Amino acid sequence: MLFEHVEAAFSSAVPETVLLLFTALGGHVVAHVTADLYICISPPAKLSTGSQDTCFVAAEWILECADQGVLLNLTDYDPVLVQARMLLKLDEEHEKEVDAAMSSLRAQIATLDECVSTDTTVSDGSNQYGGKRRQISEEDTGQRDTSSRELQHKRQRTTRLSLVDLPRRSTLQEVKVIKSVKGSKGRVLTVTAADAMTGGRLLSPGPSLSL
Repeated sequence: MLFEHVEAAFSSAVPETVLLLFTALGGHVVAHVTADLYICISPPAKLSTGSQDTCFVAAEWILECADQGVLLNLTDYDPVLVQARMLLKLDEEHEKEVDAAMSSLRAQIATLDECVSTDTTVSDGSNQYGGKRRQISEEDTGQRDTSSRELQHKRQRTTRLSLVDLPRRSTLQEVKVIKSVKGSKGRVLTVTAADAMTGGRLLSPGPSLSL
């Protein structure tokens, strides 16, 4: 099975801002639980068969959206989080914290989504995994009235993720830098395999750089 290859020993090292991190056949998942939520999921090169496919189709869609800085309503993508949560074997305390955070964030995102018009089509209508993505152009947000000023401010504050694709056959130990995150003030947070394997914090402050 696909998930036999998943490294899932991170429950004891999950800091407040990170829900999960795992690698599977060259894929990775990072979820941030912050005031502004992004979930980036990079599926493995090879999808498994069966019900897990559904999760990774949704995962690819989420990845595409996060690349473009699109706020997501996570209500429709709970299966992805359920799978990851199960893999990580989060203890009851973490699970309660995650549930509370997700409920609050869904409400915030739903409010923001009301102010944003979206287009659910792309040039070819789909991606290689069959998922759809939606796009928000700067022109869309720029033409809003005063009610959109708060949205624009929040979009500027939102952390953007810079994805680093993992080698197809890489293991967690072989991958040094898994993810870099650039904050609104230029601070870069980096997730390293060493941090994860030693039970240290998964996010470590790094120098400012242009991504």
